[in-house]
Amino acid sequence: MVLSKKFQSQSEAIASFDAQELASGLGIVHFYCFSTTTGSTVYNIGTSADIRSSDITIAATNTTYTFNSSSFNLPRVAKGTAFVNLTRYSDGTNSITYAITLQRVDVDGNVTDIASAVNGVVATADMTTLAYRFPLTQTLFKVGDNLRLKLVVTGKAANTIHFGLDPSNRTAPAPSGITPSTFDLYMPFLIT
Repeated sequence: MVLSKKFQSQSEAIASFDAQELASGLGIVHFYCFSTTTGSTVYNIGTSADIRSSDITIAATNTTYTFNSSSFNLPRVAKGTAFVNLTRYSDGTNSITYAITLQRVDVDGNVTDIASAVNGVVATADMTTLAYRFPLTQTLFKVGDNLRLKLVVTGKAANTIHFGLDPSNRTAPAPSGITPSTFDLYMPFLIT
């Protein structure tokens, strides 16, 4: 008996894109901002929602937080419009400004701003999700580069402020109780 079809030694790769991604030529990557602690707190960007992370609690302002992705193992081009959702909670009324900058960090540590936005003064004593929109210029990320999100909190805080940082979207621990508790970045990359 002779078989007419040869067996494949490995399966073919199948890429799946929705119709909107194919029409725009952009794939949207959903990144989560989270923190890890091994001696000191490190702020990260990743694509896994299975990570357990607690919220940021700050009692003072004029503070900068930098969230870094791991190094990219393939080149990619950012293009289109990125979006960020930041959930914050305040124990009382504050007069705070939240500014976010998206950056490319090359293999030598050089930092290039690729987009930034400020979400005016937020003075409420409740939970608020701040939405940011970032029109991007075409930016090449080479192998070894990484993506950075820089959050700058400025103003006068009379009370404690909390930011949700849990990719699994669990309710933040007391006293903030933030729900949803994610800090999301939606980054568009060219489909190649």
